[in-house]
Amino acid sequence: MVKPSESRNRINIPPEQFLNNLKVGEHGCVFFSSKGEMQRIHFAFVKSGLESNWGVVYATAIESIDEVRNAMQQYGINTQYYEKEGGGGEGNGNLILIRGEDLYKNPDNLDIEN
Repeated sequence: MVKPSESRNRINIPPEQFLNNLKVGEHGCVFFSSKGEMQRIHFAFVKSGLESNWGVVYATAIESIDEVRNAMQQYGINTQYYEKEGGGGEGNGNLILIRGEDLYKNPDNLDIEN
């Protein structure tokens, strides 16, 4: 039995480095204390996936798609390169930005095609 104060798998490296090293099938839990820190953590994961030629769907809960796109660009993600024309770019389509509410309009019957 592990006591609550013990952590067998705690990793003491910066979150961006942790996410960059995360392998397919591995899982992690990262906590953040501000919107800026949240974006740096999310975008590190997104950028790592895109640079590995993975498809990435980024669902936002409260920000507009344009706000997320602008923040990603400020972080150094070339959204025009990765988004198709629906996102304002002519990219390869590896990045899809969507509002969470649009993705889960009906949680009992998810719109997988969309």
